[in-house]
Amino acid sequence: MDRSLLYFISLPLVVSGLLGCSTLSPDTREKDRELEKLQKRLTQANDKIEHLEEKNGVLQGLLGVSDAPPIVRAPSMAVVPSYSATRSTSLSQGQEQQVFSADVPRNNEKRAFQFILTAYKQKDRPKVFAGITALKKDFPNSVHLDNAYYLFARLNLEAGNYGEALRNFDRVIKDFPIGNKRPSSIYGKAQTYIKMNLPKMAKQAFTQLMNEYPDSLEAKRAEVEIRLIKDKA
Repeated sequence: MDRSLLYFISLPLVVSGLLGCSTLSPDTREKDRELEKLQKRLTQANDKIEHLEEKNGVLQGLLGVSDAPPIVRAPSMAVVPSYSATRSTSLSQGQEQQVFSADVPRNNEKRAFQFILTAYKQKDRPKVFAGITALKKDFPNSVHLDNAYYLFARLNLEAGNYGEALRNFDRVIKDFPIGNKRPSSIYGKAQTYIKMNLPKMAKQAFTQLMNEYPDSLEAKRAEVEIRLIKDKA
């Protein structure tokens, strides 16, 4: 037989064999799909575990349990110290370094609060914390402190740090009884409970808001939120 003819006869067979080797079998494709499904379910389970640990930590803290587990935070989030360490007007060496490294304006109340506002708009929680620390150190009776704590609470709520959000909303509610951010902080506290799937506690906060500030815009919103909670129940 002519060699050229033999070549053209055998070439399709060789190509067909190579293609067959590179194609996954139905069983392999099915296993890959099952693996993808399992990986997705594992990711969802991990997310749910983190949410439950966060919720459990906050609830234990509200109940006054001393050995409450630490709150789980997203790895990408910068760790911001709790305000429990800043109740005194004196700063630790580490806090002083944080304030100075952030270039927070010192001994200028207006500029310090403007620094906090700018950091809030940039969603920079460490800078907001540094600004509040400096403002409290230099002006412990500043009229801007309640607003500063409120902004920090909002940032933590948006970031999913519900424990820190509740602590700072509560700080405004308890430490600034006539502050202009107190109604908003009660509303923010209720919103945090909703995020944590705690409708009863959210309803309590909304009711408190409506009783204490019946003519406020936040109270009007609270009425709507309570109806939504009842509809979901």
